Amino acid sequence: MSSRLVADIGGTNSRLALFDTESNEFRALGEYINSDFDSLEDVIQT
Repeated sequence: MSSRLVADIGGTNSRLALFDTESNEFRALGEYINSDFDSLEDVIQT
């Protein structure tokens, strides 16, 4: 399985997803409030 991390990073919220390139489907989705984290790296590690 080959996956890509895709993200929509805004001023208030960040949306992250894993996209499976073989099935063309999203496998994991997450939405996070940026002010709850110190950095983008912290959001990704969640």
